[in-house]
Amino acid sequence: MRTNTPAEVNADTYDHYVDTFTLEWNRNLVQRVEHELAQRRIASGRLLDVGTGTARTLIELARVPSLAPLGFVGVDYYDDMVQRAEQNVRAEGLEARIDIRAGDVHALPFDDGTFVAVIGRSVVHHWADPVGAYREIFRTLAPGGFALIHEPCSDPAPEALAFFNERRAAAGVHPVHLDGKFTVAESVGHLHEAGIGEHASVSKGSGMLAIGFEVLIAKPARQ
Repeated sequence: MRTNTPAEVNADTYDHYVDTFTLEWNRNLVQRVEHELAQRRIASGRLLDVGTGTARTLIELARVPSLAPLGFVGVDYYDDMVQRAEQNVRAEGLEARIDIRAGDVHALPFDDGTFVAVIGRSVVHHWADPVGAYREIFRTLAPGGFALIHEPCSDPAPEALAFFNERRAAAGVHPVHLDGKFTVAESVGHLHEAGIGEHASVSKGSGMLAIGFEVLIAKPARQ
């Protein structure tokens, strides 16, 4: 079995990179979360960010006025990321809205049905066992909730890859490695192996988002 793979840079370098050079990708995920919440008429509850890194996406979400009734939780496997995430949340005065914890996506420390939404950006290739991780995400979703994961793929569009690597170079980060990442078909296979394929879809991005794909998991509401 694979092991959880750490970020390629330390938490401080990663935080600068995410806060400065990946804003377009972060904001796209935020917009998608807003859309799915509105589409499903979810107005309250808790949202979990798996592999939250330095919590920049959660901070962005907490700034959205329409999401004020939501509570946010971020989990990361690596101590330096957890510490930097806690610092960032405190610096923004968002301790009452965002709870940061150490944890592993393969054994999330939450009860069944805890979250109305689970999100992740650029996380799947860090997981030791994507199948097990998807099962855990589905377990922690409340009935009627959804998970939304944006992930770079192993076969991105060349122009999207070139643009993404230009942004990384500007941040002093080496080009993205495609090793260990997955195709859309492989990800569909993971979801089916996890037993949730009928509740999920995987779609390739377009434009700058052609660097990867989106996984959308919808947990059925109670009948």
